[in-house]
Amino acid sequence: MGDMPLKGKKIGILVENEFIPEEIQHYQQRFTELGATVHLMSRLWDKKTLQFISDVDEIGKRIHQLEVSIDFKNVNLKDYAAVIMAANYTSVRLRHFETPKGKPINPEQARHAPAVEFFAKAMADRSIIKGALCHGLWILTPRPETLKGRKVICHEVVLADIINAGAVYTPSSTGVVVDDDLVTGRSGKDVALFVDTITQQIIETKRQPSVVVNPIKQLTMKKECQQPELALLAAVEANDLVTVSDLIKSGVNVNKRGPLHLTPLMIAAGYGYVQMTENLLKAGADVHVVDSSLGASALHKAAQGGVVDIARLLLQHGALINLQSAMIGNTPLIDAVWAKKPAMVKFLLDQGAIIDIQNRVKATVWDFIGDKPNWTAGGTIPEKENWGKLIRTYLEEREKRDKAAVKEQRLMLAVLNNDLATVKTLIAEGVDVDEKSPVVGSGDDGQTPLLVASFKGYTLIVRELLNAGANPRIGDYLMKANPAHKAAFSRHAEVIKLLVEHGQAELDAQGAYNGYTVLHDAVWHRSKETVQVLLDANVALDLRGHNGKTPLEMAITYGYSEIAELIREKMSE
Repeated sequence: MGDMPLKGKKIGILVENEFIPEEIQHYQQRFTELGATVHLMSRLWDKKTLQFISDVDEIGKRIHQLEVSIDFKNVNLKDYAAVIMAANYTSVRLRHFETPKGKPINPEQARHAPAVEFFAKAMADRSIIKGALCHGLWILTPRPETLKGRKVICHEVVLADIINAGAVYTPSSTGVVVDDDLVTGRSGKDVALFVDTITQQIIETKRQPSVVVNPIKQLTMKKECQQPELALLAAVEANDLVTVSDLIKSGVNVNKRGPLHLTPLMIAAGYGYVQMTENLLKAGADVHVVDSSLGASALHKAAQGGVVDIARLLLQHGALINLQSAMIGNTPLIDAVWAKKPAMVKFLLDQGAIIDIQNRVKATVWDFIGDKPNWTAGGTIPEKENWGKLIRTYLEEREKRDKAAVKEQRLMLAVLNNDLATVKTLIAEGVDVDEKSPVVGSGDDGQTPLLVASFKGYTLIVRELLNAGANPRIGDYLMKANPAHKAAFSRHAEVIKLLVEHGQAELDAQGAYNGYTVLHDAVWHRSKETVQVLLDANVALDLRGHNGKTPLEMAITYGYSEIAELIREKMSE
């Protein structure tokens, strides 16, 4: 997405009394940053302007005023890329209608309230993106046909009314739900993602072909699309779900890169095409493939695009959240910060993204939100921008949680300090002996106390932990190595003896990173005593690491003749 993807677009915001100031300010600032013109509109009762006041539910809350000079009855809906019903009770006030004198009030009159008619007309035009935040969907309940079957999320206060109108309530951890041309948000606190999602839907609507006539034929007739893989890339870029489905059924390779080094999945993820991304993943698109130019993954593209639902899909299919791109070394989190995507930043942080990873120029996420414009698109100073303030808040909150989580690891701290007495005390108190340390970007990320004690050779602590039921089969976060790997790597034969005696250690497990067994690690680090303990335990001798070598072949390669002889003697028995 360019710096101003909404340039030339108009966004209409329906407001009334009891608006939320922070919400309206975010619309005005963010949409303007993206190049759009924001029009605040309401029913003006034949006046040139009206002053509306903000929500005053909270004691001591300052009242804000909002001047509106556009009456929605005078606008052409076709001029607007999106129309948004603001949060809180503005929608209730806009449903006001005049009762004809001498006639009883009935539901049909509510259907013809001017604002209800206006928003219902927008709902009928699929080229216009509609947004409703918090209580906003109340504007449509007098016309239930506009909500029937639509997937939505809303505040719990209006939930019963929305369901009774026929909408399909769709819970979402992000607080935002997309149903084609309708974007809904749970509360005013979700406004950042709400705006980003509406932006993506506007872009998608713009890219949709206005007329589709035999799309496969159109694509394959073009010289550049005579190969099915190139036709797939073109269809994905056009968000042509029908053509993509047909091409997938024909057996096209969904992982083939195009001329720009990108796979179809990377294109869909970057453009923010949620359903397209989901369809490609179902067809076998590989989340681990990186572009052949700079080494970025589909998750990097999703982070740049800012659509949280796509990042969620990719992570659900195994994408690596902290993967660094090959050339610049950015993580998806760094890209999300760089691209000014607060909602994506929050999501990635909530999923465990590490905040202090440095890229190739030794910059972390903090460098992209500082007081210098060097790292930000447009030369803006993040600390003076709403998006920058939001991102800093999210990062600082995460940093605070990380520090608190580390302090809460009392058993781990005792192990790190080789404090046997405290270890015994905590075990007696019933502490979880297999509790893993938080992933915060340190060398002890995702470790159990037993893993750390085994690596450091704290034999007495290892014994206490095993006796207390510590699991010797749990691997670590960084290498998926188990306690026996750790002990062998660090040449701690006595720890290996304890693990062997325990009987549950997986001595022949091969590490995910290099395929080494515990014996491989012992040979690699030339620990004759550890090798002997493992040979006495009858470990496998014929398993090969990812380098194709057995422990014996590794010993020979490194010139460890004594260790090689020990293994040969064992093999001859």
